[in-house]
Amino acid sequence: MQRMRPAPAVVEKTPRPLRMAVVYCRNPFPMRRADQITVAHLVEFLSARGHFVDIYCLDDGGQSDGADRLDDSDLAWLEARSGTLVHARQGRFRAILGTIRAILTGRPLQIGWLDSRRLAQALAKELAHSSYDVVYAYYVRSAEVVLRAKRIARGAAVPSVLAMQLSQTLNTRRISKEATNIGARLLFGLESRLLARYESRVWRSFDRTALIGPADVAAIEAECEQRRLPKINNWFYSPHGTDLSRFAPRAGFAPIPDTVLFAGTLWYPPNVQAVEWLAHAIWPLVRKEIPNAELLVVGRDPLPEVQALASQSLGVQVIGSVPDLSEYMLRAAVCVNPVRAAGGMQNKLLEYLASGRPVVATRVANEGIAAPDDVLILADDAEEFAASIVWMLRNRAEAESIGRRARQYAEAGWSWEAHFLELESNLLALVQHVGEGREDADA
Repeated sequence: MQRMRPAPAVVEKTPRPLRMAVVYCRNPFPMRRADQITVAHLVEFLSARGHFVDIYCLDDGGQSDGADRLDDSDLAWLEARSGTLVHARQGRFRAILGTIRAILTGRPLQIGWLDSRRLAQALAKELAHSSYDVVYAYYVRSAEVVLRAKRIARGAAVPSVLAMQLSQTLNTRRISKEATNIGARLLFGLESRLLARYESRVWRSFDRTALIGPADVAAIEAECEQRRLPKINNWFYSPHGTDLSRFAPRAGFAPIPDTVLFAGTLWYPPNVQAVEWLAHAIWPLVRKEIPNAELLVVGRDPLPEVQALASQSLGVQVIGSVPDLSEYMLRAAVCVNPVRAAGGMQNKLLEYLASGRPVVATRVANEGIAAPDDVLILADDAEEFAASIVWMLRNRAEAESIGRRARQYAEAGWSWEAHFLELESNLLALVQHVGEGREDADA
């Protein structure tokens, strides 16, 4: 099966190429997770713009979620877009040791699981004698690799950016609150407390931090204030885009009347919680009004509790993985995102909008995108959510008009290139600021 790749970035060459180290404690491929998709598209963008990029990535052998390892075609793609590719292998034993160290030192478990001494040592070797303009660490889980590398390299003076993106504190706290399993509630509750302590401090070890939106900034500010620490003040906004060519209206794909689509990774706790709420609390209300309505649940690796939602009598199909998710979106009369326990951005919501589909979503799902209420309907309780679905199914012309506005909204500013150009601007500003500071010190 052919691997999915980012579409070629449509950008001009930059007048100011940067030499960068991109650090990511996971594989960019296969593009099965939101962060993998983002990092793969970032690498494509940086290469197309003419930046010189060294990539430091961790291959955990799929220990965290069963993903495949990088294959030869993945490596070839990355090597074609990087000066140096450091691909550090880490098996389950090292991940467990890292988690134990995290427990003993009070760090978040996810950071311990994905911490890599090998990756840090490789980065330190380059930091000691290289001329990187900037080190860019994607996700808070990559922070320790950069910090350890700087210690090994004895404080190499290279500007660094931590792309925290979403507040993992906010994310895990919401997951814990919505969890119905006591074990999951306790685990995510513990992790949220560890993350709160960590996120309120780690930002000070980087020159800049990147966060998706106001809710993420506010969550970290609140944790800083609670601990009587300085409030995070070095952030800039850095949401990401989507593939506007893949997720787009197409001829020959007419929506099927009374068909509703939920799409998402079906082992991820917020999605599992969302689809269970949809099936148990919302969908019966929809079927009461429209008895022939069909709910399609699409996404990879559905857990047993998700598979158990399938019901012919209730019109619920759990389809699992599909070759082309965009086709399912285009065939749905309505797309829904009832997520209540997540942070940052919801990729599927952005893909729904780009596909020009009528959408009903929660305000949490829309938090990182902040789409206006003329391009989707927002609803937070079961009755309101169900009523919104029913209205869209019964008023097809008005619903399709909302979908057209959704596509226009996505086209206006949600391409990968648009957001990465803004990120590049922030990186260039940091490099210039640091350079001016050095000149002042030398003068």
